[in-house]
Amino acid sequence: MANLLINLTENTFPFVINKEIANLDGLNDLGELTKNIRVKLKIDIISKCLFLVSGNIDASFESRCQKCFKLSDIQLNIEIEVGIKDISQEELYSEEKYEIHYQDLKLFNINNLIKEEVHLNFPSIVLCRTSESDESMDVRKEQKIHPFKKIKDLIN
Repeated sequence: MANLLINLTENTFPFVINKEIANLDGLNDLGELTKNIRVKLKIDIISKCLFLVSGNIDASFESRCQKCFKLSDIQLNIEIEVGIKDISQEELYSEEKYEIHYQDLKLFNINNLIKEEVHLNFPSIVLCRTSESDESMDVRKEQKIHPFKKIKDLIN
């Protein structure tokens, strides 16, 4: 998909983005998109060098379970509230109450922000329903085993 570039230094605010994205480069390693990515974002200006993006990103993926390799549905409903600063301020330390996303404000690429948020919110371990239930049963079995109980009984 073509990049959506916005010049945040010359825009009127609030700037609203309400669109569906069929494909986004850089998300192939997460799995296959099963629906369009729905994006509802609003960009507000907080100060001369700080902007605030808030809204929702909804994405659905089909990814392989890391235990049994069955296809599993992953639904992401991401509520974001992220600050945006110019890339030139990345090295400068300042305490902000928002997580900060750094980009060139004159050529702000909304697709890069979407990709970053999807990657940050995608589960690090993908398990299907059967693997999740198997894992919980294994945990119960492990809790019932007391390997040091016999040693403790011998000492007493």
